[in-house]
Amino acid sequence: MSTAGSTRFEIPADVVARDVAGEIMILHLGKAVYFGLNDVGSRVWQLIEERGDLDAVCAAMAKEFDAPLEQIRGDVVALTTQLVQKGLLNVAA
Repeated sequence: MSTAGSTRFEIPADVVARDVAGEIMILHLGKAVYFGLNDVGSRVWQLIEERGDLDAVCAAMAKEFDAPLEQIRGDVVALTTQLVQKGLLNVAA
């Protein structure tokens, strides 16, 4: 996944996520793939659910965490790449 330009994400229909004590647990029902997110990763997931757009997620995270946008973008791209590889998130066509 490129760090340039905007990418839209979709959460597959057979992926469920639940908040457990402030952390989000994600499960792919069809593949039995499980993934846990810490509080920062959980916020990224929430923003993906709300906005779906990489640029919008990164901008919100940079504002909320008062961190440089490029640093946030690198971290968000790393996380979303993992989620895509595990089938827990799709890049929208």
